[in-house]
Parts: sequence; C-alpha cells; structure tokens
Amino acid sequence: MAITFSIGKSAPSSDAFVLKVLNNYVEITSPPKINGLTSLIIENKTLAKLVGKVMEGNTVLTFMTVQKHSFGAYSFKYKEKMRYSYIPLAPGFQEIELKEGANYYAIPPQK
Repeated sequence: MAITFSIGKSAPSSDAFVLKVLNNYVEITSPPKINGLTSLIIENKTLAKLVGKVMEGNTVLTFMTVQKHSFGAYSFKYKEKMRYSYIPLAPGFQEIELKEGANYYAIPPQK
C-alpha cells in the first residue's frame, strides 16, 4: 500500500484512509478510488493513548490502540456498498465515517 503526499497548498492524497488525530479535531484524507484492499492509518498527535474500533456496517472489524505521538495501521478489504467508520472509544469522540472519494476533510470542520 503506497502513500503519497503532494507538495504545496493542495490537500494530501493517499491510497489509504489517513486519520490525523489532534487535540480538538481530526483531519481525514481519503483515497479517491479503492479497488479491493485498503488501509486505515491513524496518526496520534495528542498526549493521550487512543482506543477505538473499525466498523464495517454493524460489525466490528478490529479494535485499535495507538500510543501518544505514534501511529497505527489496519488493512481491510473494502466492499463498495458497505459503510465503514472509525469510532473513538477513549478519549471519546464522534464516529468518523470512512468515505471513498471525499479527499480531505476535518471533523469538526476547520476554517
């Protein structure tokens, strides 16, 4: 799985979902198109350990723990008609939908 980031003022792009968790918000980079296998990469930029779960519809694919100032990754088979999300459990935060083709966005939206 290759990850590429563009240089300049444009948003980064990737072949994986990248969640950059900061103190008050989460930046999400999603791949423009997924053909089968993809990954979820979580970058923890906070001072706390993150615990969360990756969901496919109502099914838990895996639980993830990411230490402070570290990262974690999980690869999975992406099925086009399924809904995927990451649900932070500790510290608690809102569910983050993993949407193909959404490019770059933040939760909550940043100005």
